[in-house]
Amino acid sequence: MKILIKALKILVWLLVIAALVYAGYQLYGLIEQKFLYPLKYESYVEKYAREYELPEALVYGVIKTESDFNASAASNAGAVGLMQMLPETYRELCAITGEEPDEEQLKKPEVSVRYGCLYLSQLKARFTDETAYLAAYNAGYGRVLEWLKNPDYAPGGKLSVIPFEETRAYVDRVRSAAQKYQSLYGDQKEWTRYEAN
Repeated sequence: MKILIKALKILVWLLVIAALVYAGYQLYGLIEQKFLYPLKYESYVEKYAREYELPEALVYGVIKTESDFNASAASNAGAVGLMQMLPETYRELCAITGEEPDEEQLKKPEVSVRYGCLYLSQLKARFTDETAYLAAYNAGYGRVLEWLKNPDYAPGGKLSVIPFEETRAYVDRVRSAAQKYQSLYGDQKEWTRYEAN
């Protein structure tokens, strides 16, 4: 009888431990979802991702990678805002939208998301392949054009080798973040489905 009672106590403790581990796992999932991969600036992302026909998860992946949602972020290269746009790129895009460029506006979340999505959509239309247009967002349009001419980097005309380590890591981080956003929120939102290509 004592052995049976002892076995039941052990079983109860194992069940308690299993319940605590499961609760911890669920709590980690909530922390990850809410803090590591937030849906900040949601109305801007949804609006401009739809307008420029981009998957929302991909836009979130770019923002997460570029600035980690810091609207006042600035890079050593001079890129500004949530989507880390260079002022000269912004001025070129303003010529398309017909708006007067004001570089201080890039610190405003809506302006950064709008112009970042516009630029990303232009790169997507030009390169069609996700690797190429994400690489161009990071390393520049001209560099990617050169890489695409090199059969060592783009056999068959499709970019498969990114010669810059920073850009290669950037593309991987954006894709990883976009896939995480898709897995965390894709079933809750009416998003354009994101799948890395």
